[in-house]
Amino acid sequence: MRKQFETNVFSLVGVTRALFPLLRQNKGLVVNIGSVSGVLVTPFAGAYCASKAAVHALTDALRMELAPFAIEVMEVQPGAIASSFGASASQQAEQLIDEASPWWPIRDGIRARANASQDNPRQPLRPQPARRRAEQIPAEPDPPGQRQPQHAAAGRTSA
Repeated sequence: MRKQFETNVFSLVGVTRALFPLLRQNKGLVVNIGSVSGVLVTPFAGAYCASKAAVHALTDALRMELAPFAIEVMEVQPGAIASSFGASASQQAEQLIDEASPWWPIRDGIRARANASQDNPRQPLRPQPARRRAEQIPAEPDPPGQRQPQHAAAGRTSA
């Protein structure tokens, strides 16, 4: 659990703090990578889901805290995407399931749930050079009332 929070939560806080002077100077945009699992909790993924729920809450708080400095904050919540996440979840679930485990009678359901994130995933987006992506971002801020979305979903978001 500690590793999940260090990777998914504490690191984004550290990076945002370290970059705050530049973000403030340039009226920047903070983009945090959350997960649909932060709002749709699944069994046997408690640490991951909790860390992504923390990302969701911190993103909302940062949005309010950084607004006085004209710094925007948004969260991307990927759903099912092609990755090794399902294999890792399945491997972790298998460590919990042996004949002496109270979950032994429902092991097939646990295995199916561990791999569910890989059901009909979207293929990963082809990486795009940062410069080309940056050129697509408007140089002028959005007109009032037309701000960037606070949350963006990516991938298949139904669990």
